Amino acid sequence: MLRKLLAEAAYRLPRVRGKDRLFRGAIKMLARGDHFVVTRGGVNYAIEGQDWIDYLIISNDAGSPQVVDTLAQAADGRSGCFWDIGANIGTVALPLLQRCPNLTGVLFEPSPAVMGRLMRNHALNPDIAARCTVIPLALSDRTHWTEFYASSEPSNSGLGGLKLAENRQSIGFKVLAHRADELGDLVPPPDLAKIDVEGFELEVLTGMGELLSRHPTIVYEHSPYRFTDKGQPLDSINVFLEQRGYQVSSARHSEMNVEEYDDFIAVRASNEMSS
Repeated sequence: MLRKLLAEAAYRLPRVRGKDRLFRGAIKMLARGDHFVVTRGGVNYAIEGQDWIDYLIISNDAGSPQVVDTLAQAADGRSGCFWDIGANIGTVALPLLQRCPNLTGVLFEPSPAVMGRLMRNHALNPDIAARCTVIPLALSDRTHWTEFYASSEPSNSGLGGLKLAENRQSIGFKVLAHRADELGDLVPPPDLAKIDVEGFELEVLTGMGELLSRHPTIVYEHSPYRFTDKGQPLDSINVFLEQRGYQVSSARHSEMNVEEYDDFIAVRASNEMSS
């Protein structure tokens, strides 16, 4: 009860210096390994209290409100299928599907620990769940069994990925990675997609193959240090998409800077629309 009271106070009180640190610290200290439920933006979430993503949900109407806003604007009320690649616990897909009732959703999440929390949130929202499918799968540039390395930071479960890194556990576990264009009739093709896979965005896009010829709108996370870790040019994803008829811009700023963390949005280039 106390954790839920603190969560509601964190949501309702105005933002002042030190508020988030105080409330997040108190909720984290009271975490007991169980969960309580909060409702934000019409979506129910199971909150454990340890993870940073929990506090983002507690203090906002969505875990990533700017990304949700960008995707909702791109959907523009139309019907279609949304793919959330790297869905985590549903903090983008669930509020987006709540706001856009004409969308269906396919949520991909390979981490078993995170998948458990995603399925709990999925079950807490039966009206949304009726329009979306959750798949315990990584998307990549080839179909194979590979290692997944969970986050080593107890306060941020979203840092896991398919490559050993400083902020990941040193021992991985096997997960199935799949080319998206080999999923066949298992799921409908995307009209809109979000990709947040901690440095493996280019591999996901490579595996989409012919799906990209349909030019779904794509919003993807840009983390420069992940490119540096893999020895890739910072603009490699942007160049890849532009070569396939996309126009790329920042979802956060008026100008794009590949040296800074950002979310980028890729839409069909105007010259492709007339061809």
